[in-house]
Amino acid sequence: MNNRNETRLKCLSDVQLFLIGGEDVKKRNCAWINKMYFSLVNNPVVLVIPWTTNDKVKEVFYRKILKEYFLDLGAKEVLFLEEDDNIKIVSEKFSKANILYLPGGDPKILLEKIKGKRYVLSEIEKFRGIVVGNSAGALILCEFGLIIREGQVSILNGLNLVNVSVKVHYKPSEEKRLSEICQRRKITIFALPENSAIRIMGNKVETIGNVTIFTNK
Repeated sequence: MNNRNETRLKCLSDVQLFLIGGEDVKKRNCAWINKMYFSLVNNPVVLVIPWTTNDKVKEVFYRKILKEYFLDLGAKEVLFLEEDDNIKIVSEKFSKANILYLPGGDPKILLEKIKGKRYVLSEIEKFRGIVVGNSAGALILCEFGLIIREGQVSILNGLNLVNVSVKVHYKPSEEKRLSEICQRRKITIFALPENSAIRIMGNKVETIGNVTIFTNK
């Protein structure tokens, strides 16, 4: 286990990823992180894939929260992908955006819905801009996402947009379990507490906040 500021990995050179360990978007307690990637583009246009719940009332509520949040951060426009958008509409929305945002919620629901729409997955893979995952969104963008609930560990096979493994909402009490998984599976794990993140640029990843790195080396 260590707290190095950077490491090396394989990732598309023309895409930047910000993986956030968890944010209460109502409280905006990661605004300082979100401002980082907003500052990297001119006239930010954010495309949100809000499919992290089957509760439509909850989804609508958080859409409003996110839209107001991003507009206040300086977004020129905030778009949302709809589940019934056809291939043409999906392509048009992706072509307008320079920031792609995957929010918190249930990672299994989000992953299932994206994988169920091959043309959406294709657009994500082709997207050349800034890709942001918060909590559930961070988990599914990776090769492996680790979930610990009531002491039980499950490993989510993500979209593998970048070949890292992350644990979001990390707590120090999870250290032993993550060390064991790291050694058993021979993988490096980025443990992200809430209000922290990693920024991935090409073959380099930088930590933002109090990130712990578990490595088998």
